[in-house]
Amino acid sequence: MTTVSEQPTIPQREADDRLALIADLRRMADFLEANPVVRVGIGAHASMQFSACLQAPIDEARAEVDRIAAALGRTAFDRGHQHVVEYAVGRVWYQAVAIDSGAVTAVQA
Repeated sequence: MTTVSEQPTIPQREADDRLALIADLRRMADFLEANPVVRVGIGAHASMQFSACLQAPIDEARAEVDRIAAALGRTAFDRGHQHVVEYAVGRVWYQAVAIDSGAVTAVQA
């Protein structure tokens, strides 16, 4: 894994959003622990997923996914028109996906 000193600086808004997500995950874990009556599924059917969709010019988005992959000790791969890295901890799953902002703009037009 990449050490903190090797990680690039991210914009403040993104840093704030990241901290908010981490706090939300902790609150959800605390809530589930304090409320065992709330069902979360049984066995392999209980899981959580979140994705970081990186919209930028495709070369920039792919480079960012590759940077995240290196930090995770993983290799990014292509899935259709997407460049993806995935990481799982137990039944919690994270993925970063490169999305070409030009293609998104063309679809929205």
